[in-house]
Amino acid sequence: MLSNNFEKPYVVYIILIINTLLFSLTELFGGSTNSSVLVNFGALYKMDLLEGQYWRLFTAMFLHAGFFHFALNSLSIFIMGSLAESILGHKKFLFIYLFSGITASLLSLTFLPVYAVAIGASGAIFGTLASLGVYFFLYRKQLGNFGKQNFNAVLILALINLAFGLMGQGIDNWGHIGGLAGGVISALLVIPKYIRR
Repeated sequence: MLSNNFEKPYVVYIILIINTLLFSLTELFGGSTNSSVLVNFGALYKMDLLEGQYWRLFTAMFLHAGFFHFALNSLSIFIMGSLAESILGHKKFLFIYLFSGITASLLSLTFLPVYAVAIGASGAIFGTLASLGVYFFLYRKQLGNFGKQNFNAVLILALINLAFGLMGQGIDNWGHIGGLAGGVISALLVIPKYIRR
């Protein structure tokens, strides 16, 4: 198993602080559900990306539309992120979170309509969930039933959330799928398959 010497999920706290600050600012400057405000603060918008504003692939994952969207994602980041950071460590969790958020943005950019505005941490959250799945899968023998049960739980949770996304309106499912793919890829890059003690 991977050893862990970290007591608190500092990266998760920093992400939540950034999200809260940006949500507060968007509310202050016109409302977090206002597309123009979100674009001004760094939302994913294909027309601007085509003009070279590639930083939007990064900034979009820290923005949210409405309090419910912000609160739900904040809770998910705290729960999933804290678990992933405690298992993988600060640097690896941060890499997975950001990598998944960017792959989510890339897939959104590819398939969403030209004038669509995409935001949210959902892609990065799905990537975090996927990284946990990779970890429990790679360590299924070392963790025994505990690892298998957690892998199954992660898989079911991911499928349920994807299903809810497909049934809902205004949900960026391409971003979710991109986040899942990014989480698997980045986790395979940083999680060793086996460590001899």
